[in-house]
Amino acid sequence: MYNTLLEPITQDVAYTWLCKQRKHFPASSDVWHFRAHYPEQRPALVQSLANGSYRFAPMNQVRLKEKTVHVWPAQEALVLKMLSLSVFKHLDAAKEISLNAYHIQNNGGIKRAINRVQAKINDYPFVFNTDVKGFYENIQHDALMETLSTVIPDTRILDLIEQSVRRSVTGGGLYRDIKKGIPRGSSLSPLLGALVLRDLDIAMSRIKGIYYCRYMDDWTVLCPTRGKLRHVIKTTHKVLNRLALTLHPDKTYLGKTAKGFEFLGYHFMPKEEQTENESPPGQPPAPSSPTTDAPPQSKGGLQVAKPTMMRALTKLLQLYEQGKPIEACRLYWQRFTRWALSKIENKRAIFEQLSKIELLLYTTKLQKEIRHEIFNRFNACG
Repeated sequence: MYNTLLEPITQDVAYTWLCKQRKHFPASSDVWHFRAHYPEQRPALVQSLANGSYRFAPMNQVRLKEKTVHVWPAQEALVLKMLSLSVFKHLDAAKEISLNAYHIQNNGGIKRAINRVQAKINDYPFVFNTDVKGFYENIQHDALMETLSTVIPDTRILDLIEQSVRRSVTGGGLYRDIKKGIPRGSSLSPLLGALVLRDLDIAMSRIKGIYYCRYMDDWTVLCPTRGKLRHVIKTTHKVLNRLALTLHPDKTYLGKTAKGFEFLGYHFMPKEEQTENESPPGQPPAPSSPTTDAPPQSKGGLQVAKPTMMRALTKLLQLYEQGKPIEACRLYWQRFTRWALSKIENKRAIFEQLSKIELLLYTTKLQKEIRHEIFNRFNACG
């Protein structure tokens, strides 16, 4: 496994990734100095990794306009990418990563997660949907390293990972040690996040008759009975208590799938099956937009979640109020529409939902007087 880390192909892939990721960094960034001197520094870097003497430098605290972020120096970012490539290759070969962790490479991504949940929702009357409160920030280092030691046999790899996890941050001439959490923006963090909840993946796989889907720290469990639902909730709390993690109270939903729930920025509803002249007996109409020209097949199903849409609309109005031309507002909405449609296979219902607002943008000037009309058009879409 450590040999994979030191292979020239791993170094080349990691270096190409680093250049691409930081090509828009400012001129003051250390990535430009690192790239200029990488050919002569590469042998010394590989040698320090080979003999186990490599030590991570502190992360840099960078103040942006709206927030403060922590950024790894260029060389550390390169080593972390090399680590993620070698660790993933080992875990993938050993089948240590759950296929239901869709955020991991080769597991299908967000598009497959959304389509799988929508395909299964009609078969399950109950759902448990939640995520972890402050997931990255609250991961316990000891619990993480204990989990990693069960799936990664090479102690040299574990030492490098532990250095990156038990990191220091420097800013304004001050240094501080980070006692818990893993850094955002690191190429290794998604893999570590997947492994932190590995016990949850295993526990859910042992419960028969349910459908479990996870994307990082956001997951949905579809259940056939209330008993299974209670079992899932009890198991979830047991695993998270052991990891010292807590569920987000505002993003947790448990109940009937017929009432709908939100997952990964979309609103899920069981799709009504009906013919042209007949509706399902004894079932209330789905809360999606009842338009006169919409076919019966568009009832229920997948929609963009209301919070997701409201954030997009707020951004749209902000662009106008900042003096951006109407063409810029239309371009933003087109990009949002492409994003919303790209994640799903059945695009008709969401296209109807989004096209109402897009039509408004093309038939009128975006003025303050129509802000309420834009929001009302969305609310009319359900």
